Amino acid sequence: MELALVIFMVYYLLSTTVHPWYLLPVTFFALCSGRVYILVWSFAVWLSYTHYLGDLGPKWWAILIEYGLLTAAIVFESKKKKWLQPAFLG
Repeated sequence: MELALVIFMVYYLLSTTVHPWYLLPVTFFALCSGRVYILVWSFAVWLSYTHYLGDLGPKWWAILIEYGLLTAAIVFESKKKKWLQPAFLG
């Protein structure tokens, strides 16, 4: 489950558009593998809808907050549990 989570995360982090419902499989894999940082991202992804408020176009402050929260959650959680250790140990 954790390997699938990492594959989906890399794919979505490199995508130009991530709608909130795209995170459903990632949320499933994260919860099954004991990772909870995805809950932070599933909350913060709604900030991407600020692009439709007022002047159209990217709101860089919202992008910075969204991915800043995600990065902080990943760093905090990776200090508690190493990535992919059980998947590669057999």
